[in-house]
Amino acid sequence: MAVETGVLILGSTGYIGKFVALAAAAESGVKAYALVSKATQAKPERAEVLQKLRSAGIQFLEGDINDHASLVAALKRVTVVISCVGFSAHNDQPKILEAAKEAGTITRFLPSDFAFALSKETIAAFGDVHPRFTLKEPTAEAANKSGIPYTFIWANLFGAYAEMALGRQMPMQNDEIDVYGTDKKIVAVDEGDIGRYTIKAALDPRAANKTVRLEPPRNAVTQSELIALCEKLRGKTYKKRDATAEMLVEEYKNSNEEVSFFACLRYAFWISGDHTQPKREGDLSTAELYPDLEYKSIEAILRP
Repeated sequence: MAVETGVLILGSTGYIGKFVALAAAAESGVKAYALVSKATQAKPERAEVLQKLRSAGIQFLEGDINDHASLVAALKRVTVVISCVGFSAHNDQPKILEAAKEAGTITRFLPSDFAFALSKETIAAFGDVHPRFTLKEPTAEAANKSGIPYTFIWANLFGAYAEMALGRQMPMQNDEIDVYGTDKKIVAVDEGDIGRYTIKAALDPRAANKTVRLEPPRNAVTQSELIALCEKLRGKTYKKRDATAEMLVEEYKNSNEEVSFFACLRYAFWISGDHTQPKREGDLSTAELYPDLEYKSIEAILRP
């Protein structure tokens, strides 16, 4: 009888965490666990997702990222730990590595990143790095120092946010689109596919101490292609206005953190083309690692 690989997911009831947890449960040869606190179990709004995870066969272990003893006990049950915690807990992730070293069983750690790296061009345009992109730095430093093999996931654009990438102003209350007129491309990835790619990478020895970029080859589109697809699939015509990189820089400098974050993203998407920037040393692509893995097309992602 084959030995199952124990995989523990933290943040399994969060937006991307549930997709990763369900993918772990569906993966052959994996025993999926989720660290769930008493507080989370008591929240009525989490009841539906908890039941879905339970029905998928995921075993709940009671604990919390800030409860060292419970975290160590949970990690001793597995060899792979995947963090899917939200922004507010990103700076707590070095605690996972501390507990993993004490547990002594962990052969792979995947931190909660699920984004992409800003290019030098994007950072230079704004004169700094947006706070949401700096949150991962302490975890990356701790992972490099820990001696525990790690894998970072470069997820590009969550499928549910593909329409947001069009160029609509925040908040998105109308159908007006800012068109930047470049040939840069975004890469959209369905959330279920993010989960599947993540689990594949977590178990793949080739991905140890690497960044795995999720790149479904047919899901890379320019803004004009994305607009045309949305208009065709949604049966609407967007009102378009010519926009510039300078407008995004101005919006970034004169907006609150939430709005400035989206200005930064649009610059990275349509001005710098950060999704498809050249691979850095240590980057791997899912197009090469898992060429036969079926994925949801950009058309299916956008279809209402």
